[in-house]
Amino acid sequence: AAGHALAAAGPHGELLLVKGALRDSSALTRRSAILGLANVGPMSLRTLLLAWEDRDPNVRAAVAETVVGFGLDVIGTSLDLRTDVQLTGLRQGCADVLSSPYPSTAEFRDLVAAVADLIEGYFTDAEANTSAPPAPRAPARRRRLHRHRSGLG
Repeated sequence: AAGHALAAAGPHGELLLVKGALRDSSALTRRSAILGLANVGPMSLRTLLLAWEDRDPNVRAAVAETVVGFGLDVIGTSLDLRTDVQLTGLRQGCADVLSSPYPSTAEFRDLVAAVADLIEGYFTDAEANTSAPPAPRAPARRRRLHRHRSGLG
């Protein structure tokens, strides 16, 4: 309830959730803040990936629950709203989660791997088109997202 209220409070509330998720000394507060970030939506993905390194398994379980709850379609769509710098941060966050020694569900790891693939595809497309004028990202990303869902990519 408190997380929902903070998420609804706009940028200041979101900042409080981020601080709570990453810095609070209480694992219960960190877990609650992470669950509150679910109300912020997939734009909180970088914070959630950072929180995966939490020492408390209940906090990490909340991270996995929240990220899986977003789903690949919603996360994929949110990638279109990100800058290259933000995508680079997400790429590193995905790599950190995938190389982490912490146990997780296959569903969570598979979703993070799929997000990493989408991000890599964007950078591959961008490198291939360096001489061409910038094109809108959404259509290419939608094709990659479709390939992921259909098992083609």
